[in-house]
Amino acid sequence: MKKVVVGISGGVDSAVTAHRLKAEGYEVIGVHLKITEDTVVPTSKLRLIRERIDIPVTVIDGSKIFREVVIEAFRNDHLAARTPSPCATCNPQLKWRLLFDFADAAHAAYTASGHYIQKVCVHGNWYLKQAVDPVKDQSYFLWGLGQKYLDRIITPLGNINKEEVKQYANKIGLGALTKQKESKGLCFSNGLTYSKLLQKYIPEATRITKGSAIDKNGNKIGTHQGYIYYTIGQKRGIDYFDSIKSNLCVIKINAEKNELVIGNDNDLWSGEFIIDDCHFIDEYKVLSSSQLELKVRGVGRNPGGYAQLEKMSRHKYRVLLNQPAWAMAPGQPVVFYENKLLLGGGIMVQ
Repeated sequence: MKKVVVGISGGVDSAVTAHRLKAEGYEVIGVHLKITEDTVVPTSKLRLIRERIDIPVTVIDGSKIFREVVIEAFRNDHLAARTPSPCATCNPQLKWRLLFDFADAAHAAYTASGHYIQKVCVHGNWYLKQAVDPVKDQSYFLWGLGQKYLDRIITPLGNINKEEVKQYANKIGLGALTKQKESKGLCFSNGLTYSKLLQKYIPEATRITKGSAIDKNGNKIGTHQGYIYYTIGQKRGIDYFDSIKSNLCVIKINAEKNELVIGNDNDLWSGEFIIDDCHFIDEYKVLSSSQLELKVRGVGRNPGGYAQLEKMSRHKYRVLLNQPAWAMAPGQPVVFYENKLLLGGGIMVQ
């Protein structure tokens, strides 16, 4: 019997994943990752999953790695006026890393989670593919996973939708998990406003004072609360001297001067930009594709049409778009697909 280690979050998705794999004949070992002191899943919930599915569930403390890797990247990005994506950092560098470390110690061949993703093999390489449920698809945050991980990942939820998962949970006696609120946003926010979250994890935030908001010509038109609290495209939180200009938004952030440049919505459309720190399963496939699509926010206001890549250096590429993208912010992951196949991604730098 083949062993599989399943990341158990305490939610319905990972619980159904574990049950389905056990029903298919796998020896399932559950692992719950505790990443902060505040994100504590009730033991009663983990016990319900353990007893109903009849699997062991081990709790692993990943809070030290979370602070050193995810929070440190979150902190550095904000201080440098970049827009961070903690989930894209956490998945390859913490969650899957710890799951695979545990799997190796347990001599388990595979790992799985409650992610809505599919997995396919193309010309000898493993790829993730967008889930059947487009609303729940989570491939955007997994672009950094390499072959050593993809080779051993199992994806039970990729070919079903959320409603089917809930129906399955009701049938196996885990209906209580379908009634809990869906987790959205950052898992470590715990209901804090974003400004309070920054102050909690970035002590320097409390020392960043008000600064100037200027127009594209360098004229001061207002003030802001401190550059760290803003992102590209933001329209709120700026005190304008001229109230007529209240519909404008942030188009550039200067961390050194604690200064925001204010323009209008149309100033944020761009037809090309540069990405760095890239990871691709097959670089040639990305560079030669005529049907290359991209996402910059997972869901929402993504550019339509296709894109082309030009290689600039080992990990740096220029992205050329058939249709412009809106509010591209340094620090954001840019993720590439071809016919729903996840080819890889990189980080927008300029």
